[in-house]
Amino acid sequence: MALSNRNIVKQSYELNTARYRLSVVETDIIFKMVSEIRNEDKDFQTYTFKVTELEKALGRSLDRAYLKDTARNLMKKPLTIDRGKGNFLTIGWLSSFEYFAERGEIELCFDPKLKPYLLELQGRFVKADIRYIFKLSSEYSKRIYTMFKQWEKLGKYEVSVEEWQKLLEVPKSMLIYNRFKEKILEVAKNQINENTDLLVDFKEIKTGRKVTGLLWTIGKQIGQQLTFDNVSTATIDTASQTPWNKAKKAKRAKGEELQQKLQESGFNNIFDLIEAMNGK
Repeated sequence: MALSNRNIVKQSYELNTARYRLSVVETDIIFKMVSEIRNEDKDFQTYTFKVTELEKALGRSLDRAYLKDTARNLMKKPLTIDRGKGNFLTIGWLSSFEYFAERGEIELCFDPKLKPYLLELQGRFVKADIRYIFKLSSEYSKRIYTMFKQWEKLGKYEVSVEEWQKLLEVPKSMLIYNRFKEKILEVAKNQINENTDLLVDFKEIKTGRKVTGLLWTIGKQIGQQLTFDNVSTATIDTASQTPWNKAKKAKRAKGEELQQKLQESGFNNIFDLIEAMNGK
């Protein structure tokens, strides 16, 4: 199966809230594979992608050494799915990752035990557009965005800090709440608000003086239009004048402009605006 322009990923609630951690590129590759699944598929296909096409879709350079490291990581990084009543399933994402240098292609196969969570989904599944996912530069922002899509219709999502830290498999340094908030929560909020179809904000829930939970408000952002051409194809570079970082600065300015407009309208943040719109 060649790379297509299908943009929608669908996965079960159980997979969406599974416990795992992937890098930015690993996450994008998995989601691109998921987007290639057709509604009528009864079994997984072998997903064959041209590396050059994948680079364009992901907006990243993927040389042989990078692909080799990515393949090894995807083959050894497990995910754990809660199956209820104390049951769980721990598996890998892929059964194989093969690179063909002469053809400039990779062939990927999902682990068969993922079938119930990706194929013939009925009812309990979440949909998201990979073009928004690709625009998020943090691995955590990508995951958090798909979690918000699960709760989008309800408009709010309450979660314990400890539960999220476990699901996201954050490093030990991020178990300290202030660091978790600064490096993961605030980054995810800003990136999602600046780059996707959602507007989100959160309030802290405290037990005594300790922050133990988060109450997120999730609203719909209007006016976002995306094509693959909107996703940067610049190679990752930390230099301040690269197209990648210029785009980030422009997006940050957009977020600051939004915050200013909110304050001019008498709202401290998006959370207050959504509450007012709901008549609370």
